[in-house]
This record gives sequence, C-alpha cells and structure tokens, in this order.
Amino acid sequence: MFDQVIFYVQGAMNYKSDIPVFLLFGAVIIYGLSKFNSKIWLALSISVIAIFALFYPFFFVAPSFSKGMAGMGLIGKEWLKDQEVARSIGIGFMIGIIFSIMLLYLIGSTIVEMLKKTNGVYVLATKKEPKAKDYMKVSPNEISEYANADIAFLEAKLSSTDITYIKNSINNEAQIKTSMAWVCKGLPVSIAVRKTKFDCGDHAAISPFHSIA
Repeated sequence: MFDQVIFYVQGAMNYKSDIPVFLLFGAVIIYGLSKFNSKIWLALSISVIAIFALFYPFFFVAPSFSKGMAGMGLIGKEWLKDQEVARSIGIGFMIGIIFSIMLLYLIGSTIVEMLKKTNGVYVLATKKEPKAKDYMKVSPNEISEYANADIAFLEAKLSSTDITYIKNSINNEAQIKTSMAWVCKGLPVSIAVRKTKFDCGDHAAISPFHSIA
C-alpha cells in the first residue's frame, strides 16, 4: 500500500537530490512564519518536541513497527530484509503519524472555530472592546430560556463576584435578571451588563466613543 511512497522518499533522499535541502529550508520558513499564528506555532512546536522525545525509544522498536505494518499488508515484506531499512521506515512513519495528528488537530479546531463564529453570543464574548453594532447583532431572544427564571435560580449559576458586579451596576430588578441571564449564556459579566443597558436604550453605557453603525 505504501511501497510507492517509500520508493519516492528513497529517491528524493538520494545524495544527488536537492529535495532534502528544499524540505529543510521550507520547514524552517514555515516554522518561522507560524509565529504569527499562536495556534499553528504551538501545534508545530509540540510536534517537534514529540518527535525528539520519541525518537530515541522508537529507534529500538521501529523495526518491529515496520514488521507489524508488513503483517497488515501496508508495506511489502521485502523492506524487512535489512534491519536498518526497516528501522528507517518505522521512524519515518512515526514522524508522519505525529504530523498527521497535528494537521487533523489544526483542521478540526479551525472548523470548530468557524462554527463558533456563527454564534453571535460567542463572537460578542470574545470581543475585547465590543461596539454598538456588535451588541445589536445579538438578539435578546438568545436568553429566552431564562425568561421565567427567578433571581435565586440565576444566582446559583453565577459566582459571587459576578453577582456583586451586576447588583452594583444596575438597580432595576428586571435588568439584573437579564444581566444574570446573559452571563449564564456565556457573556463576560461586564459585557452582559452593557448588553442589558444597550437593549434598554442606554447606548452610552457601552462607551461614548462607540457609534451605532
């Protein structure tokens, strides 16, 4: 199954080929550029650390790993005739598995992040300085599940710090309940209070410098 891949890699790693040099140079450039994205940089760093940490112990079990792959029909048994070749193939697949896991993680987490960004509450919660238009995008219907809840029920879900912040910021009982509901929905307490005041017509509550656009 993977025999052609092994043949290709063997040919590419031939001393007459420039491919290893290009791969090494490309890896360094990609790793350097990944620092602009903390998630990619962290995934690459963990992968590199994992490879270095597993290389020495895997060095001894790599031939057995290759033998197991041959037994499953993934590679031809002719690769097992030379132990060093079998070891190189095993180590190569170990490195490939680690990077495959890294890529699957990056793809999966990116998809999850994109799905989260379709949720208005999540987007508002992650804003450092939400503007009026950000508050407007989140419908009050998002907290309809808490419409009939009493304050005691909501307080049980909040920390004492959040409760104190809300009660010090708002005097109206209905607005206190609304702010608590927004916190239960996932908004940070300060944004929950501003969202409540904004929906009640107090647009200045968010900031005098933010315009409604």
